[in-house]
Amino acid sequence: KKVFCYGDSLTAGTSPPFHELFPYGPHLESELKRLVPSDVSPIVRWSGYPGWCATTMADPSTLDGPSGLRTFLRNISAKTGSPASLCIILAGTNDLAYETDSQPIVDAILTLHRASHGEEVPTVAVAIPPSVWQRQNSDAANMAAEVNARLEGWCSSSEAGGMAKFIECPIDVSTVGNKLWCSDGLHFSPAGFKALGEGLAPSIA
Repeated sequence: KKVFCYGDSLTAGTSPPFHELFPYGPHLESELKRLVPSDVSPIVRWSGYPGWCATTMADPSTLDGPSGLRTFLRNISAKTGSPASLCIILAGTNDLAYETDSQPIVDAILTLHRASHGEEVPTVAVAIPPSVWQRQNSDAANMAAEVNARLEGWCSSSEAGGMAKFIECPIDVSTVGNKLWCSDGLHFSPAGFKALGEGLAPSIA
């Protein structure tokens, strides 16, 4: 099973004030191996871009560029001889700071899913997680809720054709001081990224 994770800093593993990255990918891989003992071990790879909006990721010049989702998926197929088994997309968090309406965010995220489906790779849409900032900004919180609701609806629609699955973010506590969050209230702590990877695994195994 070949799993590719794509997104922003929450996929990269950004965890201020640490300079190193703590991606959830390795923890997802370890938990998948534990949940599904097999002669063929699951392989999880990832690429995350701190600060990137979903609208940036979905731009045609990005999709087919060196950091684009379609490029990564095509490289996986070319190098391994078959498409990835699954693509996990966690995007949209940064867009909340720039957009005033949820629709552009939804459109961008769906563009990523459709690009993956076009490469014969099914997808998982991970919900935009909560944050302290969302608690302080009702407009952002409402937009996140709208994006998540629309993503969930699309994943179960006939248009998605059974190729997409929506998963709530397994980390739903956004209180500053919680061990799963950094002090900025926006990024996960190293323990939070571990919890994210392990929390996603049961829905993917």
